[in-house]
Amino acid sequence: MQFENFSRFFKILIVVLSTQHTLNAYAECIEGNCVNGKGTLTSADGFKYVGEWKNGQPHGQGILTSPEGSAKTGIWRYGEPISDNCKEKGLRPNTRAYQRCLLKLID
Repeated sequence: MQFENFSRFFKILIVVLSTQHTLNAYAECIEGNCVNGKGTLTSADGFKYVGEWKNGQPHGQGILTSPEGSAKTGIWRYGEPISDNCKEKGLRPNTRAYQRCLLKLID
């Protein structure tokens, strides 16, 4: 999967959502609440995030899809994927240790 542009997407997303400029220039919330709640946001270059939001950033469970169709499912904290952090520690998903790790990382 190619996710090297996801970081750039989230930086643009954070800037767009934190300014008073129109969202249509870079990204658009096409469904739900992309500030606090559940929503779907698409970017002009084809990225799409569907999931939970907090303070205008992906926060909670979500799926980020690249323009090529590759999808990254995970848990996000203030715009950054954190479920990878627990996997890097050698913890397997769907175990108590993995769940405890995630709970420590989420507010």
